[in-house]
Amino acid sequence: MSDKEALLTKKKELEERLEKIKRDIGQKLSADSEEQATELENRDVILEIARVTEEELAAVNAEINGTNNKLKQSIVTHPSRLLLSVDQTGPCRRI
Repeated sequence: MSDKEALLTKKKELEERLEKIKRDIGQKLSADSEEQATELENRDVILEIARVTEEELAAVNAEINGTNNKLKQSIVTHPSRLLLSVDQTGPCRRI
């Protein structure tokens, strides 16, 4: 697995984690006041997990963008690395 593939896999995992957190936070609180207190304490923890997950996701996105920028720079520096394919129905496209 390439570095970019690993980053994309990590990005997907983090996005899925955030979706689960959003669903969990969106649930109604219990009618029982003692249970509500516990649920609110748990929400504080979940919100912190969401914050950390968002930071990780931002770092992964930055790394992916850095990888993309390195690839673009490589193509500019070494245009022979740019591969073209001919589509029978249209002009050349990058692959």
